[in-house]
Amino acid sequence: MSTLDTNKKIFRKDFSADGAGQLPVDVAPVERRLPTTERGRRAYHIIKTAYERFFSMDEYWEMYTEGATTYFGANSTHLKRYPRDTRLFWAVFGLVIAHGMEEVTNNTTVDLVVWDTGYAFTAYHCTYKTMKGTTWSGMVLTRMKFNEEGRVYDQAFFTEDARGLDAVTGELMELPQVREKILLECGLNI
Repeated sequence: MSTLDTNKKIFRKDFSADGAGQLPVDVAPVERRLPTTERGRRAYHIIKTAYERFFSMDEYWEMYTEGATTYFGANSTHLKRYPRDTRLFWAVFGLVIAHGMEEVTNNTTVDLVVWDTGYAFTAYHCTYKTMKGTTWSGMVLTRMKFNEEGRVYDQAFFTEDARGLDAVTGELMELPQVREKILLECGLNI
């Protein structure tokens, strides 16, 4: 069974509004403003499509430039063990999920903001449950920088309770089956 097949059994979608960010009741919704430049519109379409594919466990590589970097923005011990190369980052992330997680739940409400200046942001809620029963749950804010073609060349994740996620990541990366698979499939000794 491939890592992708294993991950399809682990990932869950949460369609409820529970855990999703809520505006205070006295704040009126603001009309959505889409990017106005061709660069911004391309980035919006590319990133939106990639997130839809990611949550459906489909391929989403066309979002990235060659040589793109992906990383956690927190000052941490274990989150920084992920490789910064985007393709390796996602390969390691997939192996950690497949061989260390019991369940990953992503809320399907993803807020996407794309600025014409080359920055994009997403925010969503997710929950990780390890095979040992440890749970982390929180909001994830992703900051992306994109080029003139609208493709992401730099992606940073910032999480609510970064210390908690760092501890869960440390637990997962110390599992023998996770370390072995990452060494075998990616050639990395994390």
